Order: sequence, then structure tokens, then C-alpha cells
Amino acid sequence: MQLNSLFKHWSYRIIAPGTLLREKYEALKELLSYDIACHEEMAEFQVLLHHGNREDFARIRKRFSSFSRKVAGMIQSLETMDPGRYSSLKSYHKKFDFYTRFLLAKPAIDFAPPYVFPFEAIEINDTSIGNKAKHLAVLKRTLNTAVPQGFAISGSGYHYFIEYNNLRETIETHLAELDIYKGKSLEHISNKLHELIVEAELPPDIEAAISQTYDSWPNSREDNIKVAVRSSAINEDGESSFAGQYTTFLNVSRNEIGEAYKKVLASKYSPEALFYRISQGLGDEETAMSVLVQQMVHAVSSGVLYTTGVTNNSFDQNNLHLHIISGLGEQLVSGAVNPDYYILERKPPHSIISKQTLSPIITD
Repeated sequence: MQLNSLFKHWSYRIIAPGTLLREKYEALKELLSYDIACHEEMAEFQVLLHHGNREDFARIRKRFSSFSRKVAGMIQSLETMDPGRYSSLKSYHKKFDFYTRFLLAKPAIDFAPPYVFPFEAIEINDTSIGNKAKHLAVLKRTLNTAVPQGFAISGSGYHYFIEYNNLRETIETHLAELDIYKGKSLEHISNKLHELIVEAELPPDIEAAISQTYDSWPNSREDNIKVAVRSSAINEDGESSFAGQYTTFLNVSRNEIGEAYKKVLASKYSPEALFYRISQGLGDEETAMSVLVQQMVHAVSSGVLYTTGVTNNSFDQNNLHLHIISGLGEQLVSGAVNPDYYILERKPPHSIISKQTLSPIITD
């Protein structure tokens, strides 16, 4: 290719110097155009870096692809102006392009079965199940605590759902257009992704595994046991809490679990969840949505226990902080109601140090 360019260059130089001059002039204009565009995109990268703005990795990959194409255009323009002199730039660009794309590459995705895990089969080191389900499984199996029966649909099930419906490329395209600091962009992309997930088909493999696991519960078909369907996403309830970001569905019957599952998957792309995930510097594939399905119980009262609390504007790690309401806890975790608040001694018998009671709590 380089020999062809050199031959063309010297032929034009001898036979048609005017044509050669016009080609050089056009190449110079292209070079300046690419140079301006590259500097504009570099300035945008600088703003992202120094202002601390966050973007989805799909958008960053799109930015880099655009920038790399323009750099390649600059090199080609230089080569047209003076063939052979800048050939080494192509190899350098190829290396930098390869290594940068490698750093920005999506993580390996596992969408192999099994997709549904009863509590009894969940291991604490299982990377395809979120912490919420894993900790409940430990409480039930290892500590023999009274935990209602349940199962988890794995993160690999989420990846399989996306792969089965061929949604990954479309999701990437939408995320590449997302600006989380613009409300209209956030709402528009969120609606597009939510619709994409809810309208997709639930793979028969996952649907069958859900039904089989539910039917394995004692008296499940006779009693039509109602369940809660909620998130147990990878990276949720860890260093990044994702508290209140995803949707929970209560009192779900057997035949409704599949649709509830899809809606929990779709809540991964709510405006709040998108903003939080991207602000935490996490990629879409890193936060695969594992889903917890658990038997509903008649709740006299519900609460959230914090091992660290805030008192007098300082962290209190010496006591336990209990927030509790009557009935189901959904209104508590969603912030819809104000709870009663207890501070307990950390050591048994966990005596009450102080309490702020807003409404009567039934305790028996």
C-alpha cells in the first residue's frame, strides 16, 4: 500500500503536478478539520476528568471511537501530503487504539445455566447472586434462622435474558446517548430501556426453572403461596448500596412471577438507578440484576436494623439503631412513612437505651 502511494505521488509529481498540488491542498484542509475536531473532543475529556462528571462506559467507548477515527484521519491526511514520511504513526496509532479499547472493553459475560438457585443451593462466594439473597441463604442454612423459603434468579439469568432477546446492542446504543446531568435525557433513555425490557420475552428456560422451584415448596400449589419479588443485584448491598433504587413487588402469585421478574430487571434502568450506578463508576454489565423471590409472611411489624447510626451529628458504632413500623416494611424502606426509632445496646441482651415512638407497635 505504501509503495502504491509513493508511485502515485511521484507519477503525479512528474506528469500532473497540478493534480498533486490540489490533492495536497485538500489533504491539508482535512488535516486542519480533523485537528480542530480532535482538540474539541480532547477538551470534552478534560472537562469530564477535572469536573468529576461521570458517564456510562458505553458513552465513553463511543467518545473514544470517534476520537480515534479522527486521529486516524489526521495520519491519513499527513500520509497523502507526504507519502512514506509518517508511516510509523499508523503503527503507533494502532497500538494505542488497541490498548485503550482493551482498557474500556466490557467484562466477560456468563449467561450459562443454572439460572435459579433455592436458598439451600446458594453459596456465599457465588458471584452470580447478589448479597441480599446470599446473606438470607446463610441465615437460613448456616445459622438455622427462621427465614421464609425462597430462591434467587442469578445474574447469569439476567445476561441470558438480554442475550436471548438480542438486546445488548440496543442497550449500548441508548446508554451511549445518556447524559445523567440532564433530566430530559435521563428520563427519555430510562423510558426507552424500561420499555425494551418489559416488552421482551421471558426465556422458556428461566420460566420453567422458576415454576419448578416454586412448585418444589411444600403445599405451594394447594396454598397458592404469595411471594415478594425484589432485587438482589450484583454490587447491591456492598460497597455500593443501591438502597431504594430498584422496584419490589409484593403478594405476587405463582403465575405472575415471570412478569414481576421482568419489571424488577427493568427497574435497573430507572432514572435513579442509572444516575446512582454511573455516579459510582460502575458499568452496566457489572451490575447484573439477580432477583430474589421469597415467600410472603403476615408481618405484625417490620424494621431495619443498622449496626452504625448517626447521633448528635456523629457516627455511633457502639450501639444498634432500629427503625420499625407496623405491618410490611415496604413503606419504611421507600421512605413513605416515619418509623419508630430505637437505640439498643450492641451487646446482649440488647437493652433499649432510648426510643422515639410515633405510633403503637404490636410486638406479639
